[in-house]
Amino acid sequence: MSVFSDLCAFIRNKEVGELFYRKQLIGIYAGSTTDQYRRRLQVSGYIDTVEPGTYVVLKKIPDNLTTSKLQKEYEIQKNTNPKFIYINKRIKLSLRSIFKGPLGWINLYKT
Repeated sequence: MSVFSDLCAFIRNKEVGELFYRKQLIGIYAGSTTDQYRRRLQVSGYIDTVEPGTYVVLKKIPDNLTTSKLQKEYEIQKNTNPKFIYINKRIKLSLRSIFKGPLGWINLYKT
């Protein structure tokens, strides 16, 4: 099985509203891939952060969810959800202050 299918299977075994912990996710597979999929599931509305390292299941992950479908959901939410648009603008402003100039060489987010 892949990291994605194992991660989805783990979360599917939880009930909506049930908590789980990052330590449990790292127990599946350690590495940045697990965190990347977790973040996409979070932005897409399947899970949410209660506090750092603690997550809650918001809705069941469909059995037919693929990495491609998740990526599409993630892109839609990232570009349309006001919460994430605000965060993306803050990141871009922070980078501008760090580099003290226009960011033409960095293709970040639309403003």
